[in-house]
Amino acid sequence: MQNWMRHLRTLRRAFENASVGGPLSCMIIHVTDSHRDRLSGPPQLQSMGARIFTARSGCYGLWKPKLDRDGAEIKPGDLDESDPWCRIYTSVDGHSNIVGVMPTLRRVAYWGDLSRQPTFSSLCADASKCVLGLPPQVLDQFSEESISPISPDERWLWILFDLAWQQRPQSPLQTKRMIWNRYSTGPYDRSHFQRLSEMGVLHSDFPGEWAHRLPGFYFSELSDVFHASSYAIDMLIADAESVTNGDHDKTPPKTPDAAELGSQKRKSRRGRKMVSDPKEDARIAEAWASGSYEKHADLAQGLGLPERDVKRALDRDRKRK
Repeated sequence: MQNWMRHLRTLRRAFENASVGGPLSCMIIHVTDSHRDRLSGPPQLQSMGARIFTARSGCYGLWKPKLDRDGAEIKPGDLDESDPWCRIYTSVDGHSNIVGVMPTLRRVAYWGDLSRQPTFSSLCADASKCVLGLPPQVLDQFSEESISPISPDERWLWILFDLAWQQRPQSPLQTKRMIWNRYSTGPYDRSHFQRLSEMGVLHSDFPGEWAHRLPGFYFSELSDVFHASSYAIDMLIADAESVTNGDHDKTPPKTPDAAELGSQKRKSRRGRKMVSDPKEDARIAEAWASGSYEKHADLAQGLGLPERDVKRALDRDRKRK
């Protein structure tokens, strides 16, 4: 394993050296087969026009049985009907029903300093090979679709997003799954829309049914894939060292499953509920500081939030600073 670790450290320097210049940004769009019409992505991606460098689509997670956390197949009677990523299929013999994970498709788009995209793809292929040499306990945190994609450069890209979705407190590698309808976007989290619905402030762009069940599609962005790769390697090295040193208190966390975020069955969190999320406040403040919005109402509409919530978040973020 030490050989793979040396290669990862060498690759980290290569990603850092390649990061000089303008950022290379990336977006993935992930949809179930029944939502192919969403594969074109949110409006902001479409408006980029010629700035989109490449867009690939492929089938991931071909039909397979849905398993619970213990590895046992879920029975039709136990299926959470609000799960947007699964459905009940009839078996080949036609005599029984099986709960299966629906086939999904992903599309990739780059923008920014597009001249560096070939360099990134080349480094991705090298990083993918190194990752497969890490301990199984480290690889267990990723989904099967991330570890076994069609091409090596895609494997590294999926791993970047998997790690960013974990939102580890001390890591700068952070992003969220987002869902959209028309020109409005919001976090891919059913509980978010449920809260808005209960408060009576759900934006008209968002269907009321999203408070109970999200559809099977989302997008996610990374502002600079070179810096993201450096941060990801730091996380993987730390995870591998914890495993080899027998530090059981630092077992790599698993990436949150989209099915859990989109359905009603969610793990309950212990302890006092947070009144506000500092990270979310900082994200709203960053969006306001970008100068892309003239009024708080415009920012609120873009984020799919009530205007008063946006103003409160900006005020909280200002006071924290």
